Amino acid sequence: MHHMKHLKTNILRVGLFLTLLLSAAVSFAQVKIGNNPTVINPNAVLDVESASKGILFPRLPLTATTNPSPLTAHVAGMQVYNTASGTDVEPGIYYNDGTKWVRVGAEADEVFIYGPGAPTGSCTTGTIYVDTLEDSNTEGNTWSCVAGAWVDYVPKPAPNTTPFYLAKSTVDAKGNKSSAIYRRGFVGLGRVTNPRASLHTEGLVLITRNGQTHAGLGNGTHNYNGIVNYYNTTTRNAYIAVQNNSASPNLYLSKDRASSGDVFVRFAMTSGGTTQTAGSITRTTGWNISYNTTSDGRLKENVKTTHYGIRDLMKVGVMDYNYISDKKKEGQTGFIAQELYKIYPEAVTVGGKDPKVNPWTVDYSKVTPLLVKAIQDQQKEIESLKTKLAEKDVFSAQEVAALKDLLRKQVAEKAASAK
Repeated sequence: MHHMKHLKTNILRVGLFLTLLLSAAVSFAQVKIGNNPTVINPNAVLDVESASKGILFPRLPLTATTNPSPLTAHVAGMQVYNTASGTDVEPGIYYNDGTKWVRVGAEADEVFIYGPGAPTGSCTTGTIYVDTLEDSNTEGNTWSCVAGAWVDYVPKPAPNTTPFYLAKSTVDAKGNKSSAIYRRGFVGLGRVTNPRASLHTEGLVLITRNGQTHAGLGNGTHNYNGIVNYYNTTTRNAYIAVQNNSASPNLYLSKDRASSGDVFVRFAMTSGGTTQTAGSITRTTGWNISYNTTSDGRLKENVKTTHYGIRDLMKVGVMDYNYISDKKKEGQTGFIAQELYKIYPEAVTVGGKDPKVNPWTVDYSKVTPLLVKAIQDQQKEIESLKTKLAEKDVFSAQEVAALKDLLRKQVAEKAASAK
């Protein structure tokens, strides 16, 4: 009996304490828990203070960031400690933004890595992986590491601001995915983190039909059209390839009101840190185009008359032929590179083992110096023959005159004897 009386007394005391606490909370709209209960931060509704203890959040299993379960709905501001590993969640503190769960500190933990093809094997939580293998079936796809395994990446909510404006305005594009957009600063694509141009990218820029790769556009092994701007970050090779199966040109170069000497194409080479123009394609007078190779005497040394001449030209075989791959077997006239190389190698570029990939080639324009030298040699011979013939004609005239004088003398002598 005494025990029950004591228990009732304690219950009354606890009830009175809670009543006073609630009354104070209602009166002051503030609650302090822990050390220094009378000192409350004036900006806090709930002030928790301890030098040796922490706050323990509700511990519950989430299944996915988009699923409110075990809650019945998404509630903005709700905060819990997740104990389970699900589709895209892992153990940790999460808050709800009203539409989904967001892991606290996830942004700071993320580390981006790149690799060829889809990721395999175990991984470190917080790692974001991007497939950068060209021609891969999953090129450009992204995965995130959750609880040591790779899962499809679920992007965070779109930011309130973006680097882009809606076209013809200064309104931020935000999440707009259909209108035209623009930006005033530079844009870096791929692995470019320090863009130096309006659009700066490493790798490959492809303009062709949807779903098509760049393979074959540079060597004509496929029948689709397109444009490739390519830069290999490993070998530092760069090229532009254009394939066009129609009758229209692959490349247009035009100038409005071009003047004589205006350059359409300039070729330059760098050696030892010095850049030098190697040639150009320019407009001359009227509608004429000039294909130029640099030949400035100020850039040359060890200049002397060539040892090539008409005798070398006479050894060059000029052949009629057709190409094996030409189904129409259309006749051609020209040189055989290997044969010309034996006589005049300056006009020949030696090829490789596979003639379809790396054939021997002839620069027909480089045969011109040999032709000029042969004509000069031939002209010297002609002039020499003319001189000899002229000398022979003079000698014959002198002989005729002498014979005429001799005949006149003989006739005069006979006439004198007759008298």
